[in-house]
Amino acid sequence: MALALPTFGIAEGASTGEWNGAVGFTLVEGALQVAFPKVYAAWRERLAANPGLRTRHLLLLVRVLAKYMRSMQPIMPVGDGTNLQRDPGMLDWLVAACELYEDFLDAGLYWVKRERLSTRTTSGTIAWSATIASGRAHLSDDVPMHLEVTRRARHRSPDDFLHRLHAHAVGEASILLTGKTPFPEGSRVSDAELAAIRVAPRATFLPLARTTYSDRGKRLLVLLQRYFQVAGAKESYSASGSLLFSADAFEFIWEHMLRVTINNLGTSPLRLAAARWHSNDGASTPGIAPKPDFGFRFEADGEKWLAIFDAKDKEIATTGRSGTEQDHYKQILYRLAGDFDAPVCNILLFPTLDLRERGPFSLLGSHGWDHRPATLVHEIAVDYPAVCSAYLSGGRLDPSPVLVTLTRR
Repeated sequence: MALALPTFGIAEGASTGEWNGAVGFTLVEGALQVAFPKVYAAWRERLAANPGLRTRHLLLLVRVLAKYMRSMQPIMPVGDGTNLQRDPGMLDWLVAACELYEDFLDAGLYWVKRERLSTRTTSGTIAWSATIASGRAHLSDDVPMHLEVTRRARHRSPDDFLHRLHAHAVGEASILLTGKTPFPEGSRVSDAELAAIRVAPRATFLPLARTTYSDRGKRLLVLLQRYFQVAGAKESYSASGSLLFSADAFEFIWEHMLRVTINNLGTSPLRLAAARWHSNDGASTPGIAPKPDFGFRFEADGEKWLAIFDAKDKEIATTGRSGTEQDHYKQILYRLAGDFDAPVCNILLFPTLDLRERGPFSLLGSHGWDHRPATLVHEIAVDYPAVCSAYLSGGRLDPSPVLVTLTRR
């Protein structure tokens, strides 16, 4: 029976404490419960009605979180808003499960063909010894003729170990991600075979690697090995409410993805000089140092400009501005406090899921006082899936076409 999987948050009764708007995953009765980023708030009903769409976006989220943790963990400061619970290997297992299931959605189960003797096929080499032993010959011009011949033909083998291993992992991944199995119970690995894999995975996968030649087969072997290496450990996480991963403030991850895919200022961040604190006794000490998320240099009509970006993890307002007063005042402060060598555009970036046909960037509007042009702050929607894809592939996104239009306002 299929499990009812809520699209957002933690299932009722899950003993995980307060979720507090975090993004992440927990296991409830062996099924994965997901808390998506805020950008998906408008897609609740759409995801619930389309399991395939939900699964694709779940896979995207898993990959993003896994890459972020691998890239940031060695230098991650305390209190950055990201919290990896329990064994980090569990997230790698989840990535492998998701990639195995996505591959299955695209290409189905992996089959290996084995040579068999058959009298029903018209292709394959004739096995004369088997034909003579099993068939009756008829004389024709004193020459024995066999009306039915046995041939050596290649057929899909449901007993092949790699096929059964793949079917077993895909079945588990499907139940984990969707609450149901994608095919009837068939040839799977036995409990004894599973135990042997968990004890010595290398002894299982090395012989398979020596006899698997297709590109897909080799890629699946890597995923299967990653999946089964922690397959035994995952059983200890199957109790209701076991937390796999929690990013307490997804805005840090969204900001990091945008910085990596858009920033063209090099590795050095955009820094502004710190203010000074002057006490009543005449002493002077360093004060507040404004910290923009990142900057971007571009050219418009032959003039060089600097865009100062602030990434916001918020749902875009259906009407009016999406940024808060604090967002706006910070951008004005950046402009006033900086000693820049070029005119400045102040930009708030908001994630969205609905820009596929218009490109990765779209202007939402601009906010400021008409009699104070230096207070103008622009709001731009950014295609969330496009940013994620560029981040995962190491690609770049160029906001210049939209920014050039802003300089003419």
